[in-house]
Amino acid sequence: MSVSNSDLTRINKSAKNASVALITGIVMGVLSFLERTQFNHVYMDDYLGMFSLFNNIINILSCSELGITTAVSYALYKPVAMNDEDQIASIIGCMKKVYFFIGAFITIGGLVLIPFLPVLISTDVPYSLVSIYFMLFVIKTAFSYWLTASTIILTVNQEQYIQTFIQNMTWCIQYALLMLVTALTANFLYYSLVMLLCSISCSLQLRMVSRKRYPVVKKKTSVKISQESKHHIISNMKGLLITRIGSVIVDSTDSILISIMVSTAFLGKYSNYQMIIAGISGVLAIMPIAITASIGNMGVLESKRKVARSFEAINLGHYFCYSITTVVLVCISNPIVSTFFGKDKTIPLISVIIVCINFYIKSLRFMTNSYKSSLGLYWYDRKRPLFESIANIIYSVILGKFFGFNGILIGTLLTNITVNLWYEPLIIYHYGFQRSAFWYYFSTFGRMIISSIMMAISVFTTSFFPTRGLGAIILRGVCSALISLLILFIFYRKNSDAITIANTMKDAILSKLKKTNTSK
Repeated sequence: MSVSNSDLTRINKSAKNASVALITGIVMGVLSFLERTQFNHVYMDDYLGMFSLFNNIINILSCSELGITTAVSYALYKPVAMNDEDQIASIIGCMKKVYFFIGAFITIGGLVLIPFLPVLISTDVPYSLVSIYFMLFVIKTAFSYWLTASTIILTVNQEQYIQTFIQNMTWCIQYALLMLVTALTANFLYYSLVMLLCSISCSLQLRMVSRKRYPVVKKKTSVKISQESKHHIISNMKGLLITRIGSVIVDSTDSILISIMVSTAFLGKYSNYQMIIAGISGVLAIMPIAITASIGNMGVLESKRKVARSFEAINLGHYFCYSITTVVLVCISNPIVSTFFGKDKTIPLISVIIVCINFYIKSLRFMTNSYKSSLGLYWYDRKRPLFESIANIIYSVILGKFFGFNGILIGTLLTNITVNLWYEPLIIYHYGFQRSAFWYYFSTFGRMIISSIMMAISVFTTSFFPTRGLGAIILRGVCSALISLLILFIFYRKNSDAITIANTMKDAILSKLKKTNTSK
């Protein structure tokens, strides 16, 4: 399969975005892990639970964003491709005004919620301090909207790596400062202030870089947004409004229900696993995020058949990554928590398996959501989140009453199976690719069976290994990864999409080497 120059340009830009995200993400991940290890040994579980709950409450308040970032990104792909500066300036100018009101809404919403915090949090920490910590989180989020509206131009121009580098490096500095503050003071108020100041610093840097690199974002224009762009923004925002509300309810409900129905301290234990999985998810999300702008560019300039073929090949490559990662996580999560955070911080193996299966399903949806976003298909997806959010609350509350923590997470798993896994692919295939989604469903079901085999064999094999210590973590991780790779090789060694992935990577590498030799 030949690769065109435009394809190579997209591949190279996506590769650059992914490389920067991966390298800086690894450094950030190591520092984040060290900081969390120290946190577990200094602060009580209530602070971890509070930290997790605040983030989920902020996510609910951030529903006011209404999906405008994604909608505007899609509307900008065409004017950026055509170098229409007036339309670019007009769209970003509108976005700045909206972001100002979003930040104000989050601030006011945070103030209104303060009296209700005792209902949501079961803790020995004085509620006067809880209120202060919460408002620092609220202010941090509000400033991130007030200062960063113009940075969307970096993503649309396929230069996500600039934003990623600044964010990840700032977070690295933040984690280093947090460890220093914890070691010197062990005071959670100072800890929260450091997070606030680092977040504002990151937002200011992004604002300055985007304005310097693309002066068009500072341009004042009397030109109004074109009817085509306005139509895309409004229709996608309508779809995204419900989508975002549904997603936030599902993502945030679990932590809130665990805090209310189990305990805030247990939520603190669970947050350790969330931190490990969030770090891994960040790495796995590198591919979907890195190619988002390239997909948008392809959707504007290429045929639907070509876009569909790119999805099927990339989705398979992404499956290889998250299926192996899920199996490894099942085998090493408890040894990691036990070794670095303490044996009393672990949860039962069955709970770990449920957590990791939820991670698998969420990762499975990464690529479909990336294409849905880049192709501007949120209007067609507007009904799904209502069913998703209602189903999740019903499943999680009922099962949580009978099975506690496990029941709440099984509720989320059932929501994904009965609502998301069949409907989201239907949207991108029917409206984005204009073809049947049958093969997607068939291949996804087959991949789930293969992943189950990988997990069962790996869990059984590693059950004979030590359960604590760095050696145990490495041994379990390497063994489960090798088992997974072997099984995937057996099933996919003659698969056409796997061969396409290999050929595309080869062409991209040869192109890069040729370019390097020519420059010499």
